[in-house]
Formats: sequence, C-alpha cells, structure tokens
Amino acid sequence: MQYILKNLWLLLVWFPSLLWAQNYIDVLQIRYAYMPHSNFENTSSHTNVNSLETVATVPFPLNQSTAIIAGANFTYNNLQLFPNSDYSLLYNTTLRLGINTKLSETWQGTFIALPKIASDYQNISSDDFYLGGLALFNNQRKSNLFFRYGIYLSQEAFGVTTTPILGLYYLSNNQLFEADLAIPLSANINYTLPHFKVGVDYLGIERSYHLHSPEQMGRYVEQNRLEFAGYIEFNTFNKQVLLRSKLGYASNRHAVFDDDDTIGLKVIDFRIDDKRTQLNPKMKGSLFFKIEAIYRFNLNSQQN
Repeated sequence: MQYILKNLWLLLVWFPSLLWAQNYIDVLQIRYAYMPHSNFENTSSHTNVNSLETVATVPFPLNQSTAIIAGANFTYNNLQLFPNSDYSLLYNTTLRLGINTKLSETWQGTFIALPKIASDYQNISSDDFYLGGLALFNNQRKSNLFFRYGIYLSQEAFGVTTTPILGLYYLSNNQLFEADLAIPLSANINYTLPHFKVGVDYLGIERSYHLHSPEQMGRYVEQNRLEFAGYIEFNTFNKQVLLRSKLGYASNRHAVFDDDDTIGLKVIDFRIDDKRTQLNPKMKGSLFFKIEAIYRFNLNSQQN
C-alpha cells in the first residue's frame, strides 16, 4: 500500500491545484444501494432493487497545465421489471477518456468521451453500444470557490439525451463546511464535526439498457432514478478512505419499451415527440439504504 501511495504521489503532487479545485481526487468509489418494496402502480406487487456501482479515475499529467483523464465505471442493477416476473440483471460499463486543461488563470476545461455498453449482457451486440460525452468549464473566483458550467450528451436506446450543467464548489475558510453542486446531476453539502462528517446529497441517474432475454427480446429499459439522502461519513487511514452510510428516498423509474418506440430528443426531463407506450406498470419511489467506500487522494496533504 505504501508503494502504491508513493507512486501515486509522484504522479500527482506537482500537479497544480487549479486543475482539481477541490484539492483532492476520488481515485476509487464503491457504492451499494438497497431499495425494498418499490411498488408497481395499480397492483399489489412490489420489487426490491439492488444496485452496485464502482468508479475508478486516474489522471496522467502531460505538463503543468494539462492532464489526460482515464477511468471506468461499472454498474449492476437487480430488480423485477414486471409484477411477479423473474428478476432482471441490468449492467452498464462506461469507459472515460478525456483531457483536463488550464485555459487561463481563472478558467479550466474538462472534455471527456463516454462510450458504454449497457444491457442485460445475455447476448451483447452492437445495439448495446452507446456514445456520450461531457464538457465542463470551471471558473475560479476565490481560492475556495469556483463555478462550473457544462453539458452532458449521450446516445441512449430511447434516443439522444442532453443535460446542461450549472454548479459550484465552495469550502469554508475553516474547512468545515463544503458544498459541491453540479445541478441537475448531483449535489453534496456537508459539515465536518470532531469525529465524523454529516451531510445531505442528491444524485440523478439516467441510463438505458437493451434487453436480450427470451421474454423481453426486442425491448429496452429506460432508467430514471433521483436519490435524496442524508449521510454520516467516517474517515480512516489518514482521511484517505471515506466510509459513508446513507438513508434517503429515491424515485425508481424503470420503464420498458419496444426497441422501435423512441423519442426525438430529451433535454433534462423534457421529452420531445414522446409518444411511446410503456409496457410495464410504473414503479413508485421508496426509501433506500446505501453504503459507500471512497479512496480519496488529498493533494494538499501530500504537498505539506
């Protein structure tokens, strides 16, 4: 472990903090969520939803103003799509390759390609492959405050979706209060207490999965999940490993459609020319529990 940390330090310690205004990099994230009793509307049936996500990110500096960003994330969802049906497994594997560069003294840009394979992985084909991308601009206002502006674009089974992004990052002078916002994708507000941290966060998830099982052949799932949670965070191993326990409420849209039943364009949650027929009953939201483990590399602590 010390050898890995030493080499990671050699890779990142000289990298300017402007390129990572939070002064840290979350190298590895693992999240598991459990949502019991998500009811199907107008029925007496319900499903339990299990999900697992891993995210890995590593920057490779080219010089003092530019770095290549490489990474990947893998997600797994286990739930019933129809009342009293067998449980379906939905997978998503996304590669991330891009560049983070200093544009001026106060501006930096991040541009990332996001190709992915998303389906039940029973018989992977070209229909399971989708392209996406992210462009994000950060404007540094103070040493502890920057604003972010960007756009996310992705090809999905139902069509093309695009999401404008507005947000900010702020860390109080005493480093106890932190706000990290990228609306409508995510938000995290927390406060550090003597032995742990408390916070609230929001996460918006939008994905689609092509289905290959004999029962669902020629169909896809559109997933829209909005999570609102409170959490407690504990730091271990010199504050490099973060452990979070969350409890909250999540919407849980897993709508099934025929492959040829698509839309023209989706902007945030506004669907243009959406005349689709949903094949399964709508799912209601419910409480959920989530645990997270994060390996965080703190740039400042390694430079002091």
